[in-house]
Amino acid sequence: MSLKQLVKVTKPAWRMQQVCLHFPAVSRGSRRFQFLNPGTREIHHSTTAADIKGSTPDEESRSVRISSSLTLRRAVNNRDLNTCRNNPLVLLFPWLEAPQKAVDKYLELYNDKGWDVLLVRSSAKHFLWPSNAKQVVQELLEYVSSKEVLQERTDFIVHSMSIGAFIYTVTFIELQEHAKKYQEFTRKLQGQIFDSIVIGGSQQMGKGLADSASKGLLGRLSIRALFAVYLLATKKWTADYYDYTVQRFIEKPVPIPTLMFYSLDDPNCSSYAILNVIGNWRACYPQMRVKYKSWRKSVHAAHLLMHREEYVSELDNFLASIDMTNGSTQSKL
Repeated sequence: MSLKQLVKVTKPAWRMQQVCLHFPAVSRGSRRFQFLNPGTREIHHSTTAADIKGSTPDEESRSVRISSSLTLRRAVNNRDLNTCRNNPLVLLFPWLEAPQKAVDKYLELYNDKGWDVLLVRSSAKHFLWPSNAKQVVQELLEYVSSKEVLQERTDFIVHSMSIGAFIYTVTFIELQEHAKKYQEFTRKLQGQIFDSIVIGGSQQMGKGLADSASKGLLGRLSIRALFAVYLLATKKWTADYYDYTVQRFIEKPVPIPTLMFYSLDDPNCSSYAILNVIGNWRACYPQMRVKYKSWRKSVHAAHLLMHREEYVSELDNFLASIDMTNGSTQSKL
């Protein structure tokens, strides 16, 4: 990412007098959400090869684009949406600019169980200017809290990775601040998985952004420097909000069963900070029943690739512990 690109995706930040951080109105009857049939949730937006570049023809046929940020990936045996009522819907928040082939590995983990996955995509602009993230969250909550989806789905689980966990944090802040509005959806949240979350301060966030945007050392260092300057210039709208979301993540989480994946050598993720978070949750929210799996050596947001057998085993055991593997709605708290 060059300086020109960074300025482009954060252009609203330089027009602070015009900044507005409220949610835009999003309606199911609007151009963004035009469902052809409320019973099937089919929509006018069709999925194209460009939308899911790298997917196979079969995977493309099972994908339904809800909006520019949301794509529903159906399970192989779940093409008829009438069969999905007893299966949980997984909300997957991948890392920034995650390649579709890499994301498919996570989709397959759940599709192979017969579970559908709602992919919540984010880009640099959603992280660099938080009001953009709030627009994605509004789209997501508009969809999952709709009458049709709540009737179709008995359970929801969340799987978030790297800075994708930031989008999920913004989501659960909205859930908590509008508890009555989203109480039915929140009631059906059964478990959450965090993988390689970027935590430990703005320095870690800058490193996470740089690693997502550039593969070269010089590029990463340049982006980190630009990000530091950017935070100084936009502190009220960015750095202060990042600090607020981290505080909420630590002090007021969604108190449901939780699984953490991380590695001790991850430069984007402070293992010390993660252990502090886990300790705080266990002390203040014992009903969360927090579990974690760490590796001495691994790769940020690639633990599934590096340690597939252990990763899948830990995930399956966690899901089984909350009675999700058979679509049960009863959590073991």
